[in-house]
Order: sequence, then C-alpha cells, then structure tokens
Amino acid sequence: MSGMSTDDLRALERIVALYGHIVDAQEWSRLGELFTDDVVMVPWQEDLLSTTSLGELIERWSAPEFPHPSGHHATNVLIDPQDDETAQITWKGIAVHHDGRCRSLLYEEHVRRTDDGWRAFWRRVTLQSTSVDPLLAQPSPA
Repeated sequence: MSGMSTDDLRALERIVALYGHIVDAQEWSRLGELFTDDVVMVPWQEDLLSTTSLGELIERWSAPEFPHPSGHHATNVLIDPQDDETAQITWKGIAVHHDGRCRSLLYEEHVRRTDDGWRAFWRRVTLQSTSVDPLLAQPSPA
C-alpha cells in the first residue's frame, strides 16, 4: 500500500466533485485546476477526437456547439493509489441533459501530484449503454 495520506485522498475526491461544478458553470479557464497541461482526454462519442493538451481541451469544450449536458453528478468514486505520486480514479457519472434525460457514464482517469496539487493527466469516458437507448434516440415529446 502506498503512503498516500488522508489529505491526498480528500484532494483526489475533490477533483472528482469539482469537475461537475466547473463544467456545469462553463468556467473553462478553471480546467487547469483539474487537468495537467499535457492531459489526454478520450471522449465517449465516436465523432469526437481525443485531446492531447489542456489548451486543446479548453478550445474544444468552450465551443458553443460542443454537446455538454446541463448537469454532471459524480458517484461511486474509487481511488487506487499507484504510488505516492500517482493514482487511478474510477467513478460513475450521471449526466442530466437539457431536455431532462439522464445518461450514465464511466470515468477512468490517472492523476499525478504536481506543484499545484493533484491533476488528471489521462481520462477516458465511456457511455454506459442501457436498454432504453433506442428510446433516448427518439425526439422528446413536445
């Protein structure tokens, strides 16, 4: 077991919680509080490309046409320390869309200690398919 402190574990939990607050408020300039400059982000949508830097991530996510849900909610957070300087965090997310529909996502990320605190340097998001996916593809009732 690593020598990761309780303060480190709390800081890692805070990264997960802070993600939804920053993204939902569209405070793109604050993404550096979550991610390293060289972050690799692997998105769940096949038509979206991975990003390989914080600057690229901010540019892509701040575009008006980027498909952000209106709300992100984190749950089931698992932190697996790899050593004193890195950890893997796996968590579930509930995305609430503008029309009220909800989707379940799986977040897998690797974080490292930096001079500014813990930051994610790699994240993959996977959309959890459900039996209602065909229904969600239909237009919402007016």
